[in-house]
Amino acid sequence: MSTADWPAVRLSDVATIVMGQSPPGSTYNEDGIGLPFFQGVRDFNYRHPTPRVYCSEPSRVAQADDILLSVRAPIGRVNVADRECATGRGVAIIKPNAESDARYLEFALRSLERSWDSIEGSGSVFGNATKRDLESLVLPWPDSASERGRIAGVLGGLDDKIELNRRMGRTLEQVARALFRSWFVDFEPVRAKQAQRWSPGQSLPGLPAQLRPLFPDQLEPSPQGPIPQGWRVATLGDVVETVRGRSYKSAELSESDTALVTLKSFARGGGYREDGLKPYTGPHKPEQVVEPGEVVLACTDVTQAAEVVGRPAIVQPAPEYRRLVASLDTLIVRPREEVEMPRAFLYLLLGTPAFTAHALAHTSGTTVLHLAKAAVPNFQFALPPRDLLDAFARQAQSALDSQQVHHSERQTLPALRDSLLPRLLAAGSPGSAR
Repeated sequence: MSTADWPAVRLSDVATIVMGQSPPGSTYNEDGIGLPFFQGVRDFNYRHPTPRVYCSEPSRVAQADDILLSVRAPIGRVNVADRECATGRGVAIIKPNAESDARYLEFALRSLERSWDSIEGSGSVFGNATKRDLESLVLPWPDSASERGRIAGVLGGLDDKIELNRRMGRTLEQVARALFRSWFVDFEPVRAKQAQRWSPGQSLPGLPAQLRPLFPDQLEPSPQGPIPQGWRVATLGDVVETVRGRSYKSAELSESDTALVTLKSFARGGGYREDGLKPYTGPHKPEQVVEPGEVVLACTDVTQAAEVVGRPAIVQPAPEYRRLVASLDTLIVRPREEVEMPRAFLYLLLGTPAFTAHALAHTSGTTVLHLAKAAVPNFQFALPPRDLLDAFARQAQSALDSQQVHHSERQTLPALRDSLLPRLLAAGSPGSAR
């Protein structure tokens, strides 16, 4: 049977629909009491919740692997709960009648995401979709369960590869962070030599024998406390320059081959988000153009727990845009030409707890936090000699470069998956629901 001959069904025929219900605001908290609460599916990345608030007395609860569908603008976006969670009025819980159809139903609903953009729900001016709207949704539905399973397997395989790349990228960065902490925060190689635990010609975990001569064998006093002998206390202003991003108007956010790196480009706790770019048509200075691989820092924050301000990210390639420009909420942090500090060292230094604490101490504001201009240049750290910086860059940069490869695949694989969706799920005219 060709896809054009597939029958169609209404969502209410193959699933139970539970509309979200927001409990009283007094039941919300930021202390982790109760269940993570989500008002809309865009409160968290696909399958990876990062709750801002919890709910101690939820009215509607989704279970792990339940499909979540946004019913407030943007309507029709799909997510999947990775654990038990509370849902508000912006979310509907979709429970398939047959557990074996869960993955297929997820992709069938995702195939309709764009069509919702041209559909006005019967709710308020905010663009709400009602339960009746959802019940009448028409989905392509092959008669054969094995055919539905085959389609879900093809698309699910791509999703699984995307998830594997995400995990590998996170693991590679964790390895680089652990190496940075060992060498430049805890000074473990120096302490190993000082305690005669690292002998000439001996290799230790993460420390090949050829690196031993690059580390001194004792610590010495400094204004920052004990640091390796021969290193010096420096400020970031000695080794980097910063460029503040471009202020923009909402009228300048329209289709373009240029995009802004915005506050939404920063993940909570640091790191880069691909979905934070905004098409931009306004002016900019040449120095505000950001190249893939450059380090940027969030200099404002609207999260209640200050999880973004002062956090770094490495800008990743965006094939759909010809250039990227930093927005006003973004600070480009560039090594000075005469210093040639490795970007890997700079990025990981900005991600240390010491810098995070320093940045938070240099913020002001209540609803919106702002990073002080002096926060970056005034930060002090122990600067190792050039040959050790280069040795570290050779190890850490390879991990971050591999992460960039996985990032590129995370862009191309979803595009491939999304191009397959309409082909695999085409059902002819969807008006003929049985």
